Amino acid sequence: MSEPTSEEVRQLVSAFQKLKTWPKADSAEELVEWMSSYVQSADTSGSSKADFPTSITLNQPPKLPFFSGDSKCETTFDVWKHQYNCLLKNESLSRRVLFRVAQQSLRGKAATVAMSVGPDGDVNELVAKLEDMFGSVVRGQSLLSEFYRARQTEDEDVTSWACRLEEILNRASAHDGLTPTSRDELLHNQLWSGLRADLRDKSAYLFDQGGSFGNLLRSLRRMEADMSERQPTKKTISKAATSTETSELQEMKGMIKQLSADVAKLKNSLLVTMLNLRHSSSHIDTGDNSSHNSHNRARLSSKDSVNHQEVNQFVSVVDNQDT
Repeated sequence: MSEPTSEEVRQLVSAFQKLKTWPKADSAEELVEWMSSYVQSADTSGSSKADFPTSITLNQPPKLPFFSGDSKCETTFDVWKHQYNCLLKNESLSRRVLFRVAQQSLRGKAATVAMSVGPDGDVNELVAKLEDMFGSVVRGQSLLSEFYRARQTEDEDVTSWACRLEEILNRASAHDGLTPTSRDELLHNQLWSGLRADLRDKSAYLFDQGGSFGNLLRSLRRMEADMSERQPTKKTISKAATSTETSELQEMKGMIKQLSADVAKLKNSLLVTMLNLRHSSSHIDTGDNSSHNSHNRARLSSKDSVNHQEVNQFVSVVDNQDT
């Protein structure tokens, strides 16, 4: 057997360094014996791989969404409890850990309720108190009635409408224990029958095709998106209509103002003409009043426009003189 090269010796030394061990090699027999014992210990304990871990597991504590019991809180108690029930499925979490996680997620009034359980209380007792304080008290039959009466509002898109239906049915299912099949059928039927009239009329063929609640929901969302692309939003229409109405109103006001001015000028002109004719006739018939009437006509002709009150007074004077 040929002597090992310096490179082979270097690689052998490097391999033992990676294993963090060094063979006993005072003699060839000792080296063989050491190698045999090392292989056996590696097979039983896996120590040959223990020094080179392939993955690291980080134990990050679980979290629940914040819940305060306030009506303004985004998370409802039903959502919070659902997340808690999901954590219960994790067998690696102790009851003590669950208690800490639940406590840390509570805010406001809910946190005040948790204080009555104490720092070393039981998680089941804590959840039961929260259920008594914030859980739904509506009967299952009433919730089903609310489900059937529900209708999509004008400012509610299909996704929001479907989420609201599911939320109502979730609460009803907790009381009546609906099967998954009946639940899907109820959602499928009510999703379409509660739609706004414009969307329901256009999507009747989708409902008649049957299928699941999820399939109908996706089809309705696509239809809603197509409809919104083909027509402007209500806000744009309202703004344009308001702008048009304002412009037309201003134009009408200007026309009325101009017409009123024209009518006033025409009335003044007609009154002056009639008064001149009447005074001319009065001057011929009654010579005694000729100087007085001439003075009044001169008074009228000296003004560009005639005040209505003055004209009426003048006409009354002339009428009295004529009689």
